[in-house]
Amino acid sequence: MDLNIATKNSSKPGLTRVLYALKSTLTTIAEPPASPATQAQKVTIAADHVFASGQGWRTAFMNDDRTNLAFEGQGDRFSKTGKLTLNLMIPGDAKEVAAMIKDDPEFIILVQKNPCQAGAYYQLGTKCKGATIEGGATWNSGLADGSEVMGWEVPISCNQDTLYYYEGEVTLPD
Repeated sequence: MDLNIATKNSSKPGLTRVLYALKSTLTTIAEPPASPATQAQKVTIAADHVFASGQGWRTAFMNDDRTNLAFEGQGDRFSKTGKLTLNLMIPGDAKEVAAMIKDDPEFIILVQKNPCQAGAYYQLGTKCKGATIEGGATWNSGLADGSEVMGWEVPISCNQDTLYYYEGEVTLPD
């Protein structure tokens, strides 16, 4: 396997957009093919997720300077898994964000890779296990001088075996 595959565009850091859906709004959650023909197909979700009527991806308003995604492998040779964590910074003090944290729903989340690769997404959550808000969500009122931003720091995580790449259709709600 040739691992000399990084390109300047694919290694540019940063996230540009976070889309989320309550797992309960999806009627079908797509997965990688059962018999992948290539290594890349093992982690690629090319089929579309299907939503209930009137539903679709919602955009999370975020501070892109303070939002990041990380994957950490866990376990040993015979019980490998991983933890994918999205540290989402949501500016402001909207009551809806506080209510969402209180409700503790399961999500499927798409994170757009970077400005150079529009339409390319990482996916948190799977058919078997959705992403959830960790107990460490915090809110800060911010400072008048602007050195601290008012808003929510929301850690969202999911235990899944790898980092998945979503290439299906992105449907926004009606």
